Amino acid sequence: LIVFDQLSWLDFAKNLRNTYEGSVAKKPGVAPKPPSNAPRVFLCYASEDREQVEQLNQRLRTAGIDTWQDKQNLRAGDNWDRQLVHVVEKLVDYVVVVQTQAMTSQVEGYFYKEIDAALERQKRFATGFRFVLPVTLSTCEGMARLHDLHNIRLYEPSGFANLIDAVQTDWQRRQGQVVKRA
Repeated sequence: LIVFDQLSWLDFAKNLRNTYEGSVAKKPGVAPKPPSNAPRVFLCYASEDREQVEQLNQRLRTAGIDTWQDKQNLRAGDNWDRQLVHVVEKLVDYVVVVQTQAMTSQVEGYFYKEIDAALERQKRFATGFRFVLPVTLSTCEGMARLHDLHNIRLYEPSGFANLIDAVQTDWQRRQGQVVKRA
């Protein structure tokens, strides 16, 4: 419904903004923005799983966890290779590796480089703190390079809650420690 009233530019802008924000909040598939102090998760996945990972992305954001995903965060002109490694090294607090049959059956994939960068950064964390969080969306063999890390099975009834708990518990512990990003 469009109503034409004589408004000041400021009132017009406020009404326009409120109408826009109301329509975005009502759209299905648009997750709320997490708080500014929320932990930030990098989603590492095989491109074949993009649709399922997008659903995971929205669930994480709804749960108050910020995400970094190539589809949403890369900009035109970014050096993809350099940017993704920079993100893992400097801009995120966790890397969630979404293991699926599509990922584990590939001999070559860019996600291997992302995982290696994440595992390298994890070496700089104190014992007992998390950085790399392997998850599976369905029953499949996990990746050999992640076999030492506990895998969260998102397809189980408590799987998503376990992932949220792992991030939030670790994040709270980190807030009590001095966190230094190299």
